[in-house]
Amino acid sequence: MKRDPKTVNIKKFIFLISILFVFCVPPNSAQAKGNLVRTEHFSPLSFCPHRGETTALDYHILRNSAVAIKISSLSGRRVFEYRQGFIFAGKYSFVWDGTDSFERTVEPGFYKCEIAAVSSSGDTASDYADAIVRVIIPGESLAPRIREKFKNWSVKVRGFVRYVTEAETGLSFDLNHREVQLDLKGRRGDDWRYGVRFFPFYSSGQPDWSEFVEASAGYYGSRFSVEAGYRNLVDGYADPLLLFASPALDRSRLSVLSKINAAEFLDLDCGLHYITGSNELGLNARGNFTVKDLRAACFTLNSFTESRANNVLAAECAVPLAGPTVISAEAGVSRTEARPDSSSAAVDSFGLAFRAELRHDFKAASGNFGTASVLVAGEYVEKDFACDLAALPNGSDNYGADIILGYTNNPGLPWLEDARIEVRKAYFRNMANNLQRQRFRPTVSVDLGRQLRVQVQYDYLGVEDITSGHDIPVSRSRNFFSEARYAPEQGGWDIYCSYATTLNTVSLYSEYTVTRAVCGYRFTVPFYAYLGYDKVANFTTPDPVTWRNYSLITAGFRWDISGKSKTRAGLQAGLVIDNLAAGAARMVYYGEFSHCVFRGLSLGLTYGTPSGADAIQRIYVQAKYEF
Repeated sequence: MKRDPKTVNIKKFIFLISILFVFCVPPNSAQAKGNLVRTEHFSPLSFCPHRGETTALDYHILRNSAVAIKISSLSGRRVFEYRQGFIFAGKYSFVWDGTDSFERTVEPGFYKCEIAAVSSSGDTASDYADAIVRVIIPGESLAPRIREKFKNWSVKVRGFVRYVTEAETGLSFDLNHREVQLDLKGRRGDDWRYGVRFFPFYSSGQPDWSEFVEASAGYYGSRFSVEAGYRNLVDGYADPLLLFASPALDRSRLSVLSKINAAEFLDLDCGLHYITGSNELGLNARGNFTVKDLRAACFTLNSFTESRANNVLAAECAVPLAGPTVISAEAGVSRTEARPDSSSAAVDSFGLAFRAELRHDFKAASGNFGTASVLVAGEYVEKDFACDLAALPNGSDNYGADIILGYTNNPGLPWLEDARIEVRKAYFRNMANNLQRQRFRPTVSVDLGRQLRVQVQYDYLGVEDITSGHDIPVSRSRNFFSEARYAPEQGGWDIYCSYATTLNTVSLYSEYTVTRAVCGYRFTVPFYAYLGYDKVANFTTPDPVTWRNYSLITAGFRWDISGKSKTRAGLQAGLVIDNLAAGAARMVYYGEFSHCVFRGLSLGLTYGTPSGADAIQRIYVQAKYEF
């Protein structure tokens, strides 16, 4: 059949206008509405998702805000939405692979991206002036038969290969560290997906290579999904109140998972797992029910071994009482029994566990006063309560309570943008009244303008023996961390200070303290010079010989010679004062050089004493190829 010349000419004219619209129309330079967000333009302006291509959009958040990203067609039909949450002011990048919210490839055409921001003071703004991109179909250069056969298949391959050699003085080279990582993800049509990840580390003492392999394949429909794989993460397995966690299922295992969206208010998840290392069979099932502000769930955890069976059934519910007040509760029962055909002396047991929380948010009428929240929780776990496929963070036989106080404020002052304070106090005692544990964790974080941020955190966890009526320490852990950083957005001075200390006492006193201060300057050219000070102390008693205490003063620079990070060089020299050297000072130094030979392949060389812990010179040679 002959084509009508007029019809062909009209189609060519429409296609030509579309190409001119994408590539010839200059980006709109209009500023964003308000003063919260500003977008640039997509790069590239057109891409083909069927070939695994993606496009990126750079955007600027001018004030700390909660950000949402929405992609719609030019007719206004929304195809994708992502809520990024609260982020700090700065430049960010959003990468789109051409799929919608259900991970299905969108139809060819023009799409726009809207970046919406809401500051903590309630100001809103959005911008999509420059954010227009075109999704195209695969080119006509492919043979029709091949394109027809594989049109519903797509594969993305990412990974790297790296070889690193290390030698001490004497230059006895040995390729002792090789890394390979391969990520393969693909789909057939819109609903079938598969993936393989292979990331072993070839070095001395490496465990079995099978510990570094993940593989999965499954069907993901709008209402139903099923997946089978090896070493899969279990989404939704742990409950939100953290009475149960799931470290056991992080081991090597074969899993079959399924999810059913039975209705708008009901979701069902279940999984069957075979843990290869312990010959253990696990089962989990969960149902989530949501109606307006009411949330409820019921779930079960089951494990079966050659000697016994363990079953846990639990339910949770969160109900808003009045406005910003929410009460939530969780209760669980466990049943453990010996297998009838086993010779094990396992004892049958039955246990109960319960936790309740009350949370209230104090929201001020004006944003200048910030917001405050308080959470009070009580917990009760019987000594016979057991869950083989989970961990109980507060022990297996205790009762107690914890309280969390939080405060956030953004007054909008030039020198004070955000202040966040959180204090947690927890106290638990076991049922035999011979052990108690306490936890105290205050955290303070302050943003003094866009350039200076200060954070302080203290975490104490202690266990005492109270059998004699007096608190006798069994174990104590104290962790303190503080940091402050001054980093202007446009370069210039970059100052960082931190102090961290860790103290653990069980049967041996051990303390590790690190103090660090670095002052650097970023020039207009890609050149960074710095001066640093490190103080490291490691004390262990009763053996004072193992004490280690040294100070390190360093000066150095890093230089992007090519200007685009293709070729880099650096040099650092330092003076170490070590207690093991009877106060004598020694010099340490190292130099580094790396070059990107071509796309994906880079070579690197480092020589010197990279650490202040010893004076042994080492040489590192690295070759890395990324694909």
